[in-house]
Amino acid sequence: MNDEERERRLQIMKKKLHKELFEKESDKDQDSSFESKDKIKHVKSSSSLSTYLQSESASFIKMAKQVFKKKKKGEELTKEELAIYNKIQKKRKLDKTENSESRKLQKLNKTKKDNRYISSYASKPCISAEKVITDLSIYEEFGNPENKKVKQGRYETIKLLYPNGKYESYPLITPKKSNELDPIYDIYATTQMVIRYCVPLKYQKLFGDTKNGIIRSIIKARNRKNKEGLKKAITEYNKTLEFIINEKAFVNSEEFGDVSAPELVFHILEQAYTRTVAQKSEMLNLYRGFSNNVYGEVNSNLVTEFIKNSELKPHHIFIDMGSGIGNVVLQVASQVLCESWGVEIMEIPSTFAKAQCIEFISRMRYYGKPCGKIKLRHADFLEDPEVDRILKVADVVFVNNYAFDANLNQRILQKFLDLKENTRIISLKNFVPLDHKINYRNANSLESILRVKEYLFGHDSVSWTNEEGKYYIHRVDRSILQSFEKNMKANRVH
Repeated sequence: MNDEERERRLQIMKKKLHKELFEKESDKDQDSSFESKDKIKHVKSSSSLSTYLQSESASFIKMAKQVFKKKKKGEELTKEELAIYNKIQKKRKLDKTENSESRKLQKLNKTKKDNRYISSYASKPCISAEKVITDLSIYEEFGNPENKKVKQGRYETIKLLYPNGKYESYPLITPKKSNELDPIYDIYATTQMVIRYCVPLKYQKLFGDTKNGIIRSIIKARNRKNKEGLKKAITEYNKTLEFIINEKAFVNSEEFGDVSAPELVFHILEQAYTRTVAQKSEMLNLYRGFSNNVYGEVNSNLVTEFIKNSELKPHHIFIDMGSGIGNVVLQVASQVLCESWGVEIMEIPSTFAKAQCIEFISRMRYYGKPCGKIKLRHADFLEDPEVDRILKVADVVFVNNYAFDANLNQRILQKFLDLKENTRIISLKNFVPLDHKINYRNANSLESILRVKEYLFGHDSVSWTNEEGKYYIHRVDRSILQSFEKNMKANRVH
């Protein structure tokens, strides 16, 4: 494919992509920035009688008001009136306990100093597995020994409950190819993740284990391709999870709950990717090879290593320079609860990033899990003034510079001049030689304020190769240069 043909296809696909992902005008970026907005709402508690009667019938409310008037006057209550009075008092006592626990959680949250946000996008419904699957010719009925072709509207579906009380609709079909969305596997994986990482420990035993109970039933039905068995097992799962939800086990989990386990984050990222990017992923390969715009992804396990080895903390600011479809930005925000920025110059990956971010944030709410502040920008990180502002306060910077040429790497290095002390820079190519030593000739270079350490990553850690490789973490440390300059002055004096 020549450059002219590639550019023509890119323009056609860009228009199609925007139309498919963002049908409503309100969803389109009005400028180069896309941010998850802070929408945390604090509801003031009220002890008035009407607060406790909102869900009751009109006749009950009328009688309750009469009961409390009689009680206030000191009049004796009948047996029926006493039952009403006790019911309301019990509810008041329960709410008082909950408010007390909520205040404790708020106090605890203040000491954590993280950057969790509840975005306005969290209220959007998730894209269900049923809506994603459009080409039914590559699917067959689950549990049908005759492997009959699936026809539009002629397959059974099942609804799966999430910790926030919302359901997702899954078609009971299986793909003929391994690289397509598998609804049955997604049901299995989601139930396991919810039980293990979302349900409080004291309720987990209600689901059994791999040998008994609901967990065993789901695994057995999936392995034996037993449609009726799976439907029955999911019905029991939904009932059990609904009971736990009614016990208020997930109340305020987004505002005050614990950070998500890496395995849960990987699963939610995978769900968001399959529902927004996977079916159109070939569009990411239309850019010219061996250029600075070659697209490549870093896998979730390696990002977890980045987080650990760069000592990224919840109160930190992280920025990904060249963030692609936003995978690293989303993972860092949810796995660390820090403020996470992404900047991407290419339009197609940037568009995918926005769509995936909306779906990811929505799914984090489905699981009842907190997420850090996310900000994505479609811009050139070499020219964008907002990037310059963020770099001055950033704690960790990530640059996937594996395919960048020497000129671009040098221009990126110049951006690091204003980084604050102790800022870490993660890269796939080192900006500073491992054996770099300060001398009279290089003392004024940017390399002299950076210390670098080499790390190894394992097989299947990046999208462009299955082999092992290296990455580097640079740390801004001006003390080495200051010590060198001090010694230079001392030598001049002598």
